[in-house]
Amino acid sequence: MNVDVYRNLKYRDRVVYSVRYLGKVIDRVESITLKNVRFKSATDKQGDQCKKSRQVCQWIKGEHVNLGMSPGPMQRIVCDPKVQPGFFIQDTLQRVTQADFVLVDRGGVHAFNPR
Repeated sequence: MNVDVYRNLKYRDRVVYSVRYLGKVIDRVESITLKNVRFKSATDKQGDQCKKSRQVCQWIKGEHVNLGMSPGPMQRIVCDPKVQPGFFIQDTLQRVTQADFVLVDRGGVHAFNPR
């Protein structure tokens, strides 16, 4: 099942992610693993509106999987739509649009084979 995952800012005291399927939030989780991932951002016009409101500007789309262990070395992915839209590898600041696997948890977003 392909889902969208984004950080829910409503929860200030802990890190919670909303899981959306067909436009409806179906779950709120503290961690989730996805495969065949695409990193998505609002278009330029929508991005301007995102900076002024609390609507979702960036999200991760992928297939939810139960993966017991890491498939290999993971790289931390960072984003800040108020500075620059998109997702980037933290160490190199290389822009990424997809990855084989992504683990989203309290520590942030970690991707296997981002590109």
